[in-house]
Amino acid sequence: MAVNETLIAESITRGITEGLSGGVPEAAFFFMLPLIMITLLLSILVFVAWLWMIIDCAKRNRFRSGDRVVWILLLVLVGPIGMLLYYFMVMRK
Repeated sequence: MAVNETLIAESITRGITEGLSGGVPEAAFFFMLPLIMITLLLSILVFVAWLWMIIDCAKRNRFRSGDRVVWILLLVLVGPIGMLLYYFMVMRK
């Protein structure tokens, strides 16, 4: 019994280490790196724009208090779609 368990453990360990070493080649990583960086940069820009629109909505004087709450909830809950709506319906005026 102990021999079989040892063989099973060794084969599992060998399979795991071979799977790790036989993964994605290093060259593929360097091709993926620009894509990862662009995605990260776009994510940061969208987050900053989203935060800027929430702050703009909270500071804008022409809203009634109920409208302000609705716009902030729309920006927070709907995300990018709320950003587009707010930009074209409020900020462009």
